[in-house]
Amino acid sequence: MPRAERPLELDGSALAEFAADLRKLREQAGRPPYRELAARAHFSHTTLSDAAGGRRVPSLAVTLAFVRCCGGDAAEWERRWRALRAELDARSAAPDDAVAGAPYVGLASYEVADADRYVGREQLVSDLAARVRRQPFTAVFGPSGSGKSSALRAGLIPALSGDRRVVLCTPGADPMAALDGTADADVIVVDQFEELFTLCGDESERERFIAALLDAADERHVVIGVRADFYPHCAQHSGLVAAMRDAQVTVGPMTTDELRRAIVAPAARAQCSVEGALLATLMSEAAGRPAILPLLSHALLETWRRRAGAKLTLAGYESAGGIAHALARTADSVFDGFSNAQQKIARDLFVRLCVLGEGTEDTRRRVPRAELDQGADHDTVIARLVDARLVVADRESVEITHEALIRSWPRLGRWLTEGRDGLRIHRMLTEATATWEAMDRDPSTLYRGARLEQALQWRETAESSLSERERQFLDAGERGRHAELAVTRRRTRRLRLLMAAVVVCALVAAVAAVVAGTERTTALRQRDDALFQQVLAESDWLRDRDPSLSAQLALVARRMRPTDDSVRTRLLSTQTATLATSVGSHGGNVYSASFSPDGAILASGGADDVVRLWGLRTSSGRAESLGTLPNDQGGWLSAVVFSPVGPVLATTGKAGTVQLWDVTDPKRPTRFGAPIAAIGGSVYSVAFSSDGRLLATANNDGTIGLWNVADPAAPRSVAVFHGHAGVVASVAFSSDGRLLVSGGGDKTVRLWDLRDLEHPVPLHDPMGGPDLLVHSVAISPDNRYVAAGSLDGTVRIWDVATGAPAGVPLTGHTAAVWMVAFSHDGSMLASGSTDGTARLWNMSDPAHPAPLPRATAGGDVYTVAFAPDDTRLVTGSSDGVVQLWSLPGGVLLGHRSTVDAVAFRHDGGLLATGGLDGAVRLWLTKDRGRPRLAAEIPPPAGPAAVCNTDCTDIEMSSDGRVLAVLSQAKVLRLWDISTPTRPVPLGDGFTVKTPLRAAFAFSSDGRTLAVPEDENAVQLWDVTDPRLPVPVGRVTAAIGGNAIAFSPDGKLLAAVDDDHSIRLWDVTNRSAPRAVGQLHGHTNDVVTIAFSPDGHTLASGGADQTVWLWDVPNPTRAMVLQGHTRSVSAIAFSPDGRTLASDSTDETIRLWNVADRAHPTALGAPMAALTSRGAGIAYSPDGAYLAVTDDADAVRLLDLDVDHAVQRICGTTDTPTTDQWIRYLPTLPYDPPCAG
Repeated sequence: MPRAERPLELDGSALAEFAADLRKLREQAGRPPYRELAARAHFSHTTLSDAAGGRRVPSLAVTLAFVRCCGGDAAEWERRWRALRAELDARSAAPDDAVAGAPYVGLASYEVADADRYVGREQLVSDLAARVRRQPFTAVFGPSGSGKSSALRAGLIPALSGDRRVVLCTPGADPMAALDGTADADVIVVDQFEELFTLCGDESERERFIAALLDAADERHVVIGVRADFYPHCAQHSGLVAAMRDAQVTVGPMTTDELRRAIVAPAARAQCSVEGALLATLMSEAAGRPAILPLLSHALLETWRRRAGAKLTLAGYESAGGIAHALARTADSVFDGFSNAQQKIARDLFVRLCVLGEGTEDTRRRVPRAELDQGADHDTVIARLVDARLVVADRESVEITHEALIRSWPRLGRWLTEGRDGLRIHRMLTEATATWEAMDRDPSTLYRGARLEQALQWRETAESSLSERERQFLDAGERGRHAELAVTRRRTRRLRLLMAAVVVCALVAAVAAVVAGTERTTALRQRDDALFQQVLAESDWLRDRDPSLSAQLALVARRMRPTDDSVRTRLLSTQTATLATSVGSHGGNVYSASFSPDGAILASGGADDVVRLWGLRTSSGRAESLGTLPNDQGGWLSAVVFSPVGPVLATTGKAGTVQLWDVTDPKRPTRFGAPIAAIGGSVYSVAFSSDGRLLATANNDGTIGLWNVADPAAPRSVAVFHGHAGVVASVAFSSDGRLLVSGGGDKTVRLWDLRDLEHPVPLHDPMGGPDLLVHSVAISPDNRYVAAGSLDGTVRIWDVATGAPAGVPLTGHTAAVWMVAFSHDGSMLASGSTDGTARLWNMSDPAHPAPLPRATAGGDVYTVAFAPDDTRLVTGSSDGVVQLWSLPGGVLLGHRSTVDAVAFRHDGGLLATGGLDGAVRLWLTKDRGRPRLAAEIPPPAGPAAVCNTDCTDIEMSSDGRVLAVLSQAKVLRLWDISTPTRPVPLGDGFTVKTPLRAAFAFSSDGRTLAVPEDENAVQLWDVTDPRLPVPVGRVTAAIGGNAIAFSPDGKLLAAVDDDHSIRLWDVTNRSAPRAVGQLHGHTNDVVTIAFSPDGHTLASGGADQTVWLWDVPNPTRAMVLQGHTRSVSAIAFSPDGRTLASDSTDETIRLWNVADRAHPTALGAPMAALTSRGAGIAYSPDGAYLAVTDDADAVRLLDLDVDHAVQRICGTTDTPTTDQWIRYLPTLPYDPPCAG
């Protein structure tokens, strides 16, 4: 007979009431015996009895098991359990002084002083220290939360400090200042290197900081710690790329043993133990998760606060909220404890402490105290947040303790998600306010026009978020606007008085009429000016948000002023943008889209279970609907795929059947026969082999089906093969049909050898990772690489031959990647993501793909596909819209590093491009829209100097037969390029002593080369016989070595000096050069020089942000061109000499009218350059194109014919809707610019 239950001691405590209610719940369930409950709950009867005993708090798991067995509300009881734990913890929580001695650091990184309690990463630290001792430069990469900062601070630095002086710094907003105090360090450790890109807005400051680190690595050791998603930012700096080659360490998740030691050892050193159940729970929740460490550390700290004597318990851990909720609970608890006014302050503070990611995760930001309002409530908020270890603060600044708070606190996530555009407006406002104050509140720095209107509209809904100084900034801008309006009103009032004078006095009527007419004309002109500027402002504001609509508004401005240069340059800029037109729409998510082999038909399908066919070859140039296919899948379509060789379309989805359609007549498609029967539940992907004879299906049950569809009317099963432990989400064939790649829910990507179709054999071990839940896979057309897009927002690439990663994951997306697709020529990879973007990647170097301009859709992007000619990309998204994107033409892809130099042949049919790595590529450019590679000249053998910019220089002889190449390997080589497809070396080349930057000059007659040998000499070489160069003369002076040029007639040589001047020599007699002048004007380094075609003018660009025009016959006559905001890095004259193009590190290209050299003017607005380096620029000989380099290791041929830009806009973008017109151009009548 069961023993009677012990009576409860009802002392009014919360614990006794909790136990009593558990007993009531059991009574209501019919009072089942505890042994019966134990059998159902899988806990012992003693444990369940103790749960209702009232002596101690049961664990959450026990409580919920008890409640479920008795038919209670589990969610309500979980809420009650957490409330009980919180009440008891509040009474027994460790005092702050006890927590100060806790063995865990919470969100904070382990510091140097914490080395004695830093446990678990011993092997990583040992390997890292050994690497640092043997090499000058080391880059440590890891996801946020992987523990890289702790490894550097509490691991590496103490490990090296015994025999070396180690200095730690972080870049912050002023990176060069951060290097103060490192002069005598043996090892410089730069943690949080990503701050260089998130907090420092000065590109030149970044370049100086990177250059200083690389210089330091020549004599000492440099270590940088970088968040993994900022690898692409590092890869844009060629010096860093060279330094990081074979010098990278990746910090991944801890092993099981490391994790166990990290949990148990610190507690043991504090004479505490970890309950076995707690350890098991922590191991199961944290193992294999790379970004979990700060959350784990915080949960352990909170569990320490709730420890039972000398033991950390599962009950204390669950009370804290566990890994999943401890941090959010701490943050919510502190936030909820604030008054309403303090909560507003806290919210504004946290939003200010975050930087919104652009292609990366949101990051933390160090905020100067001067940016924040002062007051008692502000001080209280910061003090409490510091006490809770949510932020760190000193007298100068405030910062979030760890970025894990951004990821794991839902409330903060909502703040950053809601009104994201508003947050960006606020951030720009904050920066503008700082500039205004730094310029002593100069009125010229205030907002005006569209930007002021935008900020004022935002202020109406976000007044409380503004600091006092930001309010003052906007108020000053508003007063300025009112003052301008007052001037306009006074002018209008004068006009009315003049009109009244007509009535009063007939004698003055004629005079008054003339005056009034003049005033009216002036007023109308000012009104037109205002409207025109409004259109331009709206177009500029939309440029990055909606490039297609921005381009349409630029056409509106062109119609208003057809010859305006500012409109012309804006339209020319659109040729580097990806523009879109809407093909049509579905009634839900669009999961798949596919082009027919000839590109004439587009098929799409999705959540509405409808296949839609679109015709793309129409007289209007717009897609037309060809009809729909019958509903077959009973829910949704996952794949709509054309065969690559015939009019066959495969459709599949929820039902798991695959239907093959004959679309010979796309307006009347017919079934080839009965659908292929389902073999494994729903099908998520299908793929045809390149010959169209095989079809593979990715099945819900983890299998892959292989079918022979050579006769589409009679498909035949070939094989069903197994290997995946979960859903197979995607399959793809290699182009030769010998391989199949698959990926799915088991977090693996697998390669299959199909040479024996009936018995596929897996190749290599499965490729994958703990966070790689695969949505899509693809194989490059050359069958060398596999790409996969996954739930963690990355794109990963593997080498097919080895199964090893080709490089680090691509991290440009901020949400799951649903689709990846290679272009048909293999030069690009497209990825579509639920972050609303489709990204393009330059695949010339698969280990380091460079990001190309992205496309922003109206919803989550689920599918991407290239057109057969690779000129267009289709996307399907969650808003149901299918969009067709026009990709910029004239893009030269193939270089595996940043392109430094460009040079055209005299007839424009050949372009030579030189990369940072010393490789030179020759391009046939007769068809500018589709340039073709003729040949590649490899870099010279031997060691290359470390170089960051302008590492390769190239020059062509005037007859286009000889190409001279000088790279950082210090070898100057001459090539016969008479036959561009077969360049022939002219001799072995010769080693020169040029300074770090590659620079030389080739005379127009092709007989002389001028090469700076060191800082004090230029050597002249006779290359009449290119195989036997002969030194013929020397120029001696303090040569800077950055740039050198011959005049068109070959009689003058110009070279820059290290005192910011330019020196001129007469080299008519090559054996005895004669100095003829020195040009002074620049206030910083001269970076680039160029002679005009007539030789009368020398242009120079410098780090002082200016371009100078020097009159060669009379050098005292010089004009300066100002407009760039950073260093001018390249300049080029048009062939007729009337226009000068300048490229700058401010990421713009400017055109200047220099037809009248005494009165040069800017030609319109600056054009986007797609590069922060501004390395190379050149006009085609006919002046029709401008070759410019960009940050994606590419060269772009910018068409300078504005009519071509207009034709592209009207042919590839949607007409503005009436709603869009009213929103952006409310004062103009609706009249779309391409309607005709």
